[in-house]
Amino acid sequence: MILFWILMGTILASGVWYGVLKFKGLSWWQWGLYGVLLLWLAFSLGWIVTSLVEGEVQSAGMGTLIFGGIEIILLIVFFRVGKPFDKVSSKNKGKIVSQ
Repeated sequence: MILFWILMGTILASGVWYGVLKFKGLSWWQWGLYGVLLLWLAFSLGWIVTSLVEGEVQSAGMGTLIFGGIEIILLIVFFRVGKPFDKVSSKNKGKIVSQ
């Protein structure tokens, strides 16, 4: 179980690192939505793995359905409403970029 929590910390740190490198120039609410997305992912994984370790297979399955479904909804909201890639693509919009 200790190895799982170390892996969970690595996943969260990697998610934060990826967000800092990939999503520069986001507004405060987009960063907040990204933070909620990461924390919800950690909660979902923690629920599922802990339930499986305790032998509660039905609880793990329901957690996967419910928390995983909410995670997918948060992802859709982040990439549709948050539009993190519009900041990057709007810099070169309408310009001819020579290489």
